[in-house]
Amino acid sequence: MPAVLNGSLNVVEWLGLRLELPRPWEIVRHGVSSRKGSLAFADRRRQRLQVTWTSCVKRPDVGRLLSDHRARQQVIDTDAVFATPTLPPGWRGLERRFGPALDADRSEAATLVRAAHYHAETARLIEVVVDVDP
Repeated sequence: MPAVLNGSLNVVEWLGLRLELPRPWEIVRHGVSSRKGSLAFADRRRQRLQVTWTSCVKRPDVGRLLSDHRARQQVIDTDAVFATPTLPPGWRGLERRFGPALDADRSEAATLVRAAHYHAETARLIEVVVDVDP
């Protein structure tokens, strides 16, 4: 895995994916198949990022995947708050705030962003889950 230092970020390239990540994040789990796999990154406190990829015969309905995920999460945690995050072009996502305190000024709440993108050149669905809390 080539990693190039770039200021306060590490650039990680893996099976055609290129990620710019905070330096404290390290790979804790990785897959080597280009058809289906995942990468997981953690800092000293917890897992911060999971990237998964799956080969697709045809373009998936990313909006439907995210709405189905949201519906499942609402059943599990009826107090969770959902929003649409700002993402790069071609990506769609869902932000979920949950935990004992949902007030934006309190650190007890957790925030996860799930995003997905179909990469037509490689016919892969790329999904990312990021823990955005400090």
